[in-house]
Amino acid sequence: MQQQKKKVQFLLISEQPTPNLSPLLDSRTRPDEVVFVLTEQQNTAGQWLKEVIRPKGIKVSECQIPSPWELEEIKPVIEAKLKEYPLESYEPSLNATGGTKPMSIAAHEVFYYHDCPVFYVQNDYVYWLANRGFQKDFSLEDKVKLKDFLVAHGVEVREINRQGVLPEVKQLSERWVKRVESQRKILRQLNRLASNADNPSLSVEMNEDDYTSNELAILLDELEDLGCLQVDKKKIKFKHQAARFFANGGWLEEYIYSVAQALKKECPQIQEVAKSINVNWKDGSKTKNELDVVILANNRLHIIECKTQATRKGDDNMMDALYKLSGNKDRMGGSASRGMLVSYHAIRDEDKERATLMKLKLCDGNGLKLIKGKIKEMING
Repeated sequence: MQQQKKKVQFLLISEQPTPNLSPLLDSRTRPDEVVFVLTEQQNTAGQWLKEVIRPKGIKVSECQIPSPWELEEIKPVIEAKLKEYPLESYEPSLNATGGTKPMSIAAHEVFYYHDCPVFYVQNDYVYWLANRGFQKDFSLEDKVKLKDFLVAHGVEVREINRQGVLPEVKQLSERWVKRVESQRKILRQLNRLASNADNPSLSVEMNEDDYTSNELAILLDELEDLGCLQVDKKKIKFKHQAARFFANGGWLEEYIYSVAQALKKECPQIQEVAKSINVNWKDGSKTKNELDVVILANNRLHIIECKTQATRKGDDNMMDALYKLSGNKDRMGGSASRGMLVSYHAIRDEDKERATLMKLKLCDGNGLKLIKGKIKEMING
């Protein structure tokens, strides 16, 4: 009986790992072994990808090239590496998506000369450049997991939350979204009180305006019924830090997450939905980031930032939030990623212009009632 040939896939390392990772998990292009074609400067990016690939039972080896730009220096190195995989025992293929253009051209010439399949990934679709009847072009299976996606982009995932939203929490958040027009002003008072309760006792004293406000009393009663806090005359005491966070805007995060979860049941292209993701960069930076809601769909990252704090004239909070979202989106998800900022309060025109320049989606104020459609539109592009 003839022994089955082992599949080995050469791929060109670059700053965009998704086109490298996705074909490795698709049943039609999954190899037994993968060969990273990379320079010394690309070793870090290669290491991040290895962390994802090796636990999946795929052997990893490397082909170090001296320069990413000198065509005639690249070709003989790849040629020599390919000869280590004789066609009698192996089925080599090339993913020519990554790397520099000289790397892609050189590798393509080598594989084309040896009559080996070459493919290119564009928008999650495989195009065969040197097909030789190997396969037809096809759309990749969405098998990348969210944590693997982030790790491949140089992110250390410290905490990730996929728990469902409690029915009573969902009902409260839905009520508050329905009352967005009438409740915005009073929510500022709640945010102020919750922020001032960030102390060891998790308690805060209401001023006279707070204490005599019937609208605020309604919100506090709803939170008390939920078990988040207790009101004793003018004193508010939160049950725990998570309850204080919930009152201070975490409820909107829960609402958006519940909407995304509902969309997952409707949209097969959504692979995973998560909330409250705490991450660090793997480049030695001590900067910590928290992502409110994240959706992985069609192997593309979508980050949603939630804000319930009102922005006043001269306040740069919204601008800072937009820059942070834009930076996280590009760095954690690459050029194909998308971001949306959701605000309970109306967003200023200058911040809307800023968001447009950053290619970020926005949903604010009364538009929250249409958030499901806006998220679906973002995912479908």
